Amino acid sequence: MTCKHKFCTDLDLSYVDYEPEILIVGTFNPEWPKANYAEWFYGRTDANYFWDVLPRMFEGKSLLTATPEEWKDFCKRNKIAITDLIKEVTTFNQKNEEDKAVLATYGDKALIENEKDFIYNSISDLITKFPSIKHIYFTRKLDSNWKAVWGECGIKNLATINELYTPSRYASYATSKWRKEIGKYEKPMSIPDFIIGKWRPVFEKHGYNSKIKIEL
Repeated sequence: MTCKHKFCTDLDLSYVDYEPEILIVGTFNPEWPKANYAEWFYGRTDANYFWDVLPRMFEGKSLLTATPEEWKDFCKRNKIAITDLIKEVTTFNQKNEEDKAVLATYGDKALIENEKDFIYNSISDLITKFPSIKHIYFTRKLDSNWKAVWGECGIKNLATINELYTPSRYASYATSKWRKEIGKYEKPMSIPDFIIGKWRPVFEKHGYNSKIKIEL
């Protein structure tokens, strides 16, 4: 049995009819369970802030409630392409409750335990296909397990990969922790603004100036 990526046909950037400079890479978006209502990459917008954060940084306006077509238009205007590392998990069974429970978390921690069962997206092929790509960003921490996955995707020089703080709901915990650490309980900070504060210096070091200036 198997679980494919919900947007498997877009993993090879077949939707890209422009010359992208930025490649943003996530992990996996499962085609089941049925509760996965995402219509495109990072599309579970009740638990993921990607389409709030990135459009605000580049154009000053959130696209959290926009359509996939509007998301793709944004990507085209800003020369951004989006894909994921994993095409398929080969041993997940849709009739197995434990497998469904793992996927229902949409969490990378549970997913990486099945690493040996992944079919990978060739990121190296995408770079060859689109030589205009200058910078690659990974929307999570590049820890030891995920470093191995990148190797399977054809990327041996991990110094070329830029980490972006997760735009997932995990950031809500980090925001509270950050406020406690700095001791500024009176300083309001929304979760999307916290993520922007993490992302802005990563993009700006490559010359992409953020429309939103948030300092952490």
